[in-house]
Parts: sequence; C-alpha cells; structure tokens
Amino acid sequence: MQTYKLETTLFGEIEVFQEAVCTDQADAIVHYGNYKLVFDGNEKIVDLCIFNVLTNERIKAIEDMLDNVPKLYEKGKKAILSGKDSNELIKYFVDFHIEELDEIHKIFGVDSNDEISSAMFIEKLLPRAVAINVDQDNMIDCTLDFSLPKEYTDELLVVRFNNQYEIYGITHES
Repeated sequence: MQTYKLETTLFGEIEVFQEAVCTDQADAIVHYGNYKLVFDGNEKIVDLCIFNVLTNERIKAIEDMLDNVPKLYEKGKKAILSGKDSNELIKYFVDFHIEELDEIHKIFGVDSNDEISSAMFIEKLLPRAVAINVDQDNMIDCTLDFSLPKEYTDELLVVRFNNQYEIYGITHES
C-alpha cells in the first residue's frame, strides 16, 4: 500500500492510502473525511472524498484544486444562478424544492414557499461534499455537491469541474 500526504491550506494535511492495484471496474476511495469550511460567511461541515489512483505527478495539482474549492464554489454558484431560468435541470431542482417541500420556507425566514424566489433559493445552496477523482489518464475531476440542509432534502445539484477549473457539467442527484 502506498501512502501519500497532501498539504493544503484549506483542508490541512490529508493522508491518503492507495492500494498497489486498482481495477477500472470500481472507484477506490483513497480518502474520506469531514471538514469544517466557511462559505458565504457560514461554517459548514463538508465531506471530502478522493477517489482512484494517485500518482506523485498529480499530488501538487490535487493540492491546488483542493485549495481552490472556495473559487470553484463561487464559480459553481454563479453558473447555477445564471442557469436558473434557462437550464431545465436547474429550474426543476429549484421548483421541486419550493413546490413540494412544505417546510422549506423556514430556511428562508418567510411565511410560505410562495414567497421564495429562484434567486433566494440558490443563494441558500451550500456545498455538502467535494469529490476529487483521478482518472486513468491522470486527469483530475472535481465535483461540488450543492444542497440545502440535510434535514430538509437529500437532493443534490452537482457541479463538475475539469482540471482547468472549468465547469463541464451540472447534474441532479439524490
């Protein structure tokens, strides 16, 4: 088993363990942990998962990506906000929560769900998890799972970033 240490400003020192052989039939989790981070002035516990084969060549790139999570968060939130009227998936995610979850208005400090706008809803989204995946070509992928508090929903709006920190996809998962 190979051990790697990632040194990050945001997450601190992260120790990851890699089996000598990984198959491409299943993702191997090499690190899982919970970290206290601040987004939009709110302290949030965020899950961090690192998957698949790490190599010495990619350690610095992974450390940099992890330290850029706040920037990725801002970029992802802007993409969600800009797509609230034009992206059907984002529109569905927002509308579903506002229309179907009776108690959701409590998060927003209003008396009913009818008072919640799409922009208000998106403003309350915070990351629930960060995942880093290194594929077999040593390309790094980062995903941020956006959601409301767990006591209200298990639905996620997942924003995917490539190793150039560009968004290449937004999906709805639960």
